[in-house]
Amino acid sequence: MKTTTSITEGRLYAGAIPQGAEIIGTVERSFADKGALVRLANGAIVQMNAGAIRSLPEGINAGTFENKL
Repeated sequence: MKTTTSITEGRLYAGAIPQGAEIIGTVERSFADKGALVRLANGAIVQMNAGAIRSLPEGINAGTFENKL
């Protein structure tokens, strides 16, 4: 899995985001599976595509991205 800090590109994938959430970049699971990397108000990091929220693989959490973002 690859992540970036491109907020502009992340906006293209996310669509409308929940109140209190912020786009922090993009995530690419595979060539055909790329979306916005979003931190929800509760601190959870998720993938969003066109308003749909998907969890990231187990073991991926806010602490994983603190040093990278």
